[in-house]
Amino acid sequence: MQLISLSCINSFVGIGQDFFIQKYGLSMKMANIANSLLFGSAIILIPITGVFISKTGFHLYWLLTGLVTTALPPLLIFMFSNGESYIPFIAAVFYSLSYTLCGPSFVAVTPVIIDKGYLATAYGLQKSSFNATYALVTYITGLIIDTLGYFVLQGFFIHIVILCIDFTLIMVFLDAASDNPKLNVPALWLCHIKDRK
Repeated sequence: MQLISLSCINSFVGIGQDFFIQKYGLSMKMANIANSLLFGSAIILIPITGVFISKTGFHLYWLLTGLVTTALPPLLIFMFSNGESYIPFIAAVFYSLSYTLCGPSFVAVTPVIIDKGYLATAYGLQKSSFNATYALVTYITGLIIDTLGYFVLQGFFIHIVILCIDFTLIMVFLDAASDNPKLNVPALWLCHIKDRK
């Protein structure tokens, strides 16, 4: 589910420049600045967020927070019309925040649920799944833009993120109902579980 969310963010960056120019009338330079804000601030924030998530735990809550933050930019872009030229910059900051929260929280879940002997395989499958999902979402994004337009694309992104939020909530409930919760526990509890092994 998080792979789909990150794929939506990355494919939005691919079309963001043209979208900002067409919908908001930004110049090429301003559209590039708004589009590059996503990864520019994430370079600094992801390591800091990763340390913070490792120290606090509760990976699914962080993932859920990142996904809810991912839903905000398409909603902002969806709701506000052509006149507000500041909206792309606000949306880019929210995308950067969601990218910053989703990345470390999602990557940290894998070693919690996978045995150490299979971690390389798990990360390989995770990366190949991301690449396949990214290719598919990028293709669908281009198809929607060519046939139906940006308005439908915004709705598509919103629905994809809501689907990811639903799957994450299911994981939260399943982990809470489990006899041995692992995914959504404090970091100290997780260290204690690892020490017992």
